[in-house]
Amino acid sequence: MSLLAAPDALAVVTETSLQVTSPSGTYLLADEVTGADTIALAGSSNGSAGERLDINCYWGSSSAALARGVEIQSGGAFAYSGPFTAIAGHSCVLRAVPEGESTDHPPGTPTRFNGPLLALDLRYSETITKGPNVGRLASHYIFAAQTEGGFAYGSLGNCALMLSELYVPITFAEAPLDSCDGFLWWENGQEKAGFAKPTRSELQVDGRNAYLPGNVIDLFARSEDLPGFPAESYKLSVNPEDGDLTLEEADEVVACSPASSFPPTTEGCTSLLPTGVRAYLRVEQSGGGRQSRLTQYFESTDGKAHEVDLLEDNQFVAPTQAGELYLPWASSGFSSYGTPGQSLPAPPAGPGSLYLRAAPSEGPLGAITFAAAPEGETVVGATNGPSGVAWLDLHYHLLVPAAGYVALSFTYSNAFSIAEAQRMAQAAQAAYLPQVAIAAPLAGSDTGSETVTVAGSAADALGIASVSVNGQRVALSGGSWSTTLRLAPGPNTIDAIATNIFGNSSSAQTTITYTPPPPPGLALSAPAHPTRDGIAVTLSCNEPARVSCHGSERISARVLLRGNRAIAAGSQSARRHLSAGGRARKRIRAQTRGLGAVRFTISGGRSRTIVAPLSSYGRRLLRGLHQIVVTDLVTSTDAAGKGAAALTSATLRLRALDMRRVKRAITRALRRRGALRAAVRCPRFAIAAAGASFRCRVLGRAKRHHRGRRVPMQVAVRELGEDGAFSLVL
Repeated sequence: MSLLAAPDALAVVTETSLQVTSPSGTYLLADEVTGADTIALAGSSNGSAGERLDINCYWGSSSAALARGVEIQSGGAFAYSGPFTAIAGHSCVLRAVPEGESTDHPPGTPTRFNGPLLALDLRYSETITKGPNVGRLASHYIFAAQTEGGFAYGSLGNCALMLSELYVPITFAEAPLDSCDGFLWWENGQEKAGFAKPTRSELQVDGRNAYLPGNVIDLFARSEDLPGFPAESYKLSVNPEDGDLTLEEADEVVACSPASSFPPTTEGCTSLLPTGVRAYLRVEQSGGGRQSRLTQYFESTDGKAHEVDLLEDNQFVAPTQAGELYLPWASSGFSSYGTPGQSLPAPPAGPGSLYLRAAPSEGPLGAITFAAAPEGETVVGATNGPSGVAWLDLHYHLLVPAAGYVALSFTYSNAFSIAEAQRMAQAAQAAYLPQVAIAAPLAGSDTGSETVTVAGSAADALGIASVSVNGQRVALSGGSWSTTLRLAPGPNTIDAIATNIFGNSSSAQTTITYTPPPPPGLALSAPAHPTRDGIAVTLSCNEPARVSCHGSERISARVLLRGNRAIAAGSQSARRHLSAGGRARKRIRAQTRGLGAVRFTISGGRSRTIVAPLSSYGRRLLRGLHQIVVTDLVTSTDAAGKGAAALTSATLRLRALDMRRVKRAITRALRRRGALRAAVRCPRFAIAAAGASFRCRVLGRAKRHHRGRRVPMQVAVRELGEDGAFSLVL
């Protein structure tokens, strides 16, 4: 009878509502080892006292049972309290349904069984249970779920990032992206089809194969009993507001004794000795569970510098499908890499990203963003195998200082489209660049003081290594810095550069003009301006008739050289070339070069126009580049040319006159006047300047004059403007 009555009893309860009473929040952590984490639920239903409910958690087309046979009390109320490890490791909707209910109630579908969305984490630790190292932590596992996805984490020596899941919106169906970021090839030298055979440990210190607690336990049978088994510790925190996770791990790095050969054997590895290096891992999960940043730090424990050689595992597995990689610096799109051991080209310097997907589908996809570019990549596992493995080793050499640390960082992003993955990766790359700003002086300001205090700020999410202002290192305190600079007369450019712990730099720039107070006696009557041969400036000497004023005028420019060839001259051109990134920027060097100078004396009470001609180098530079930006500095000196005080400084753009154009115009003019076969001789070089003039010599045969004899003719060419217009005087 009871079996026949069961369907009717099940049909009685048609509506339930429940809520979590303890703990509060959406993001809950379950400890699988101890089961110490508990959950308390309370709910209401339209059922009768004595009827029973099952409490299940639903995601996609799957579910897991939290409790079965929960009895309804009078008034339709029900409650449950107990461990929730049975449903941990998912983001799911909790529902109370009639006992034995087999109908699926996925999120996003109409149902009268209402409950909360929970993101349920899972963690457990593996400790050594017997032997001389009993009780020591060997490894740990954590799955951190949020509302859009989740990641699983293991020990740094195994797979620090073991698995990622991307949740389909609304239904929370799981789209898995197995992945691995770790230090050691865990097969320990075993050959495996589709994989390159390892010949070394993926962490080496000072040329020796080295290990961490997470992989020591897998070296060989009973390796957990080795003397010197390294220590591992970790701590975990979850933000109750959004579920963002922070995980910190510390590990001793050890090497085998008496031998460090690979793979380790029971004969060659009878104990473990410290290498003098400690490794740290900091994990920061965010973006609703779709992005995770793993930062690795290495510090010396013995006060000595050490070299660390790393093959950073980065594995991607698309279950039942082949995998593909997209390396933007090496290919134009996704490709398969089927040759284990194949070396791939190194990416350019600075932050960058590579992409992974299951072929031929575009989603789900993964992006791996690195803070510092590796020296190269090696295909370890073929991407077109039956399990869809795409496994790369990223190669790094790091020098651990005797004091302080070095760091690497990787950000893993999951998305449903390549466009979304690229947006997430670009944001991750931007986060690996420091921020720097100049608060004072304001851009374009003027001062009459020879010194200026420059102040600003610098910040980086993972650490600023240095801040420099015009090449001078400055101290950073609380995110702020300041320094004092000496200014040169005229415009001054101030560059502040911040560099973070990964060697990535950002810069800020401002300008300030220093106008020194005019020295007594010598005064500027007319500003500097280009002439045919150089730069002219008109000065007056306000001294008595028998007292002379002395000074000098100098022309200079900031010249950029690629090798020995000048490619630009002037602050704007220099700034444009220096802002270029990549290897091209490294081949460029800058020099400040003098391009002409003249010393002068002006009698008291008189004025005089001083012209500083371009030097032979300046003329060659202008002929080659066609235009340059120069600084013209006028100083007042004593009779011996010492004790200089700046009078004025001006920035001018010089343009070379096109002499071929001048000669063609002269030839056409002479032909109109009847001269044939004219040979025109003009100066090889002249500066295009308003009002500048020079003479060209012409030797030609006249058509109507002088009975056809050759006659010399002089032609004056008067330049009318900087646009190149000119007139001829024959």
